[in-house]
Amino acid sequence: VGRNPDRSSLNLSRQENEGMTPLKKDTTMTRKSGLKVCAAVLMLTGAVWAGKPAINYWTDYQLEYGITDRLAFTAEQENWYDTDRFYLEETILMAKVKVFDWFSVAVGDRFVDEREVHDGKRQWRYENRPTLDLLFKHSYEGFTLDWRNRYEYRDKEGADREWMRFRNRLRLRTPWKWTDWKISPYVSEELYYEDRHGLAKDKRLNQMRSLIGLSMKPAEHVTISVFYLLMHKRSSDRGWQPIHVPGIELKLDF
Repeated sequence: VGRNPDRSSLNLSRQENEGMTPLKKDTTMTRKSGLKVCAAVLMLTGAVWAGKPAINYWTDYQLEYGITDRLAFTAEQENWYDTDRFYLEETILMAKVKVFDWFSVAVGDRFVDEREVHDGKRQWRYENRPTLDLLFKHSYEGFTLDWRNRYEYRDKEGADREWMRFRNRLRLRTPWKWTDWKISPYVSEELYYEDRHGLAKDKRLNQMRSLIGLSMKPAEHVTISVFYLLMHKRSSDRGWQPIHVPGIELKLDF
């Protein structure tokens, strides 16, 4: 006795006979998973925007030039704005060496101008910030997890002495890519710890940044990322204060 043919097999055969490309189940499932992640991200973003939040806007421009497959130089410019003024610019120059496929070291300097409130007036303060990065990376099933340990020596105008700051960032990049621009979601979490004279030990963990974003490649050597960042900063008199930051990043690599 013959069995009824499987309907999915008949559909695939019909598509092939009509000159159509059969649908790939794996691709469809991946897209559905990606859409679920994006929907969850939008719901989370809407939830944290409730109330009257403090809002900043950030732009970031990067240029990376590879000398060899192990050595690269980067130049970066960051600009920060609040709702009514431009208040920070930062120039970053770094050299990066890939020691192993899973471990890289970067060293360089950061030049920061920030407008701060002193004696009731906003004043520009300059800071020189030599920086060391230790970056660990691991990939599995298309996902890439990188763990960056950043050490900053902060020499700031107006401060009584220099101090160290440690930044610990975990970032997860996904294998999902949509359209010819290869749009792909990513997330990260970063903690800040200040080893500063006069700052109580229970106040030295003073900043947390949670980020969700989409990266895309509209052209060769060009990467654009748009992101939403929720930053919590510890204030000496008001405790943890949330700041909502939409931003854009442009990177050119050669």
